[in-house]
Amino acid sequence: MMPGPEPPEPEVDLIAEHIPFDRFGAGQPARHGGASADDAPGARRVWYDDVAICRRPAPSWLIENLIPDQALVFLWALPETGKTFFALLVALCITTGRACLGRAVRRQGGAIFVVGEGAAHFGRRIVAWKVAYHWPVDDAAGLQIHDGPLDLLNDAAVDRFVWDARAFAPAFVVLDTLARCTPGADENSAREMGIAVRNLDRIKTDLACTVLVLAHANKGGTAERGSSALRGAADAMFAMERVDDLLVLRPDKSKDFGLPDVINLELAEVEGAHSMLVRQAGTAGAAVTTFELAALRALRDNFPDGAKSSELQTAANLKERTAYRVVARLVDLNMVVKAGPALRLTEYGRLVADRGTGI
Repeated sequence: MMPGPEPPEPEVDLIAEHIPFDRFGAGQPARHGGASADDAPGARRVWYDDVAICRRPAPSWLIENLIPDQALVFLWALPETGKTFFALLVALCITTGRACLGRAVRRQGGAIFVVGEGAAHFGRRIVAWKVAYHWPVDDAAGLQIHDGPLDLLNDAAVDRFVWDARAFAPAFVVLDTLARCTPGADENSAREMGIAVRNLDRIKTDLACTVLVLAHANKGGTAERGSSALRGAADAMFAMERVDDLLVLRPDKSKDFGLPDVINLELAEVEGAHSMLVRQAGTAGAAVTTFELAALRALRDNFPDGAKSSELQTAANLKERTAYRVVARLVDLNMVVKAGPALRLTEYGRLVADRGTGI
């Protein structure tokens, strides 16, 4: 009996060979040669076998228990609610590695802020952060400003943005606001918002970064404005609302993790900067006890890279129960942050250690 014809060679080889992944988490499947759609410039690999897909990195945090890494995130709020101040705080903490609202930055990197309007006044907000965090005003912090909106409905504009942005190796990109970056679009149109989402995903994937989109709430402030396609595409969502003197940041969706805690924020004037800074509410002027000040100064003087609780207890000469109570309060006050097993000073905690009181 004559053997049958050889099966045709597929365009993309799907042989179950374990696929190594690169730093972007994209696999590199084995192939027999010849070009395919995956060879196009900017294309990413899409084929995995069932073993290789399990070897891809699990979802992780960009900022611990707050912002996921390499994710599409939306923050919606009514106007004048502080969402731009919050996004700027997050961006500068990511570029400098400073703790953000008492939470550790897990992946330090560049950041890009697409300012849809008002870039002329944006500099004062950056100065306010630098003054508050004791960063020299004339020293670059690693944040790049895109002056003017990015048209998410224009593929060529997004191509150019991604090409230019690669030079900054961003871990974080902010678009302020969705309305400014979708000029002339009907926000309730699933088709038009679908195009915007496709290009947001391109930015996220091609730059291997988290993309935060600032969006407007509906008139009642009860939900984000626009098509449900936005919520469906989001890896995480937050709402921000003003309650008396507080800005309440409320997690609204989390695809890969449990919902983070609600955070109460406030806007505070920064002396000498002629602008304001968002910070965790209740930390201004906080008095510290002698034991708490001893713990802060022990961290400052002896543990530049952080200390275990037992190490801090010994260095500050505290009893075990006292040390537990002291650490819990310093974390609540955003003076100390937990980074895995280590306790580290925040910039606020360092200021209190130097001055002996809250600010």
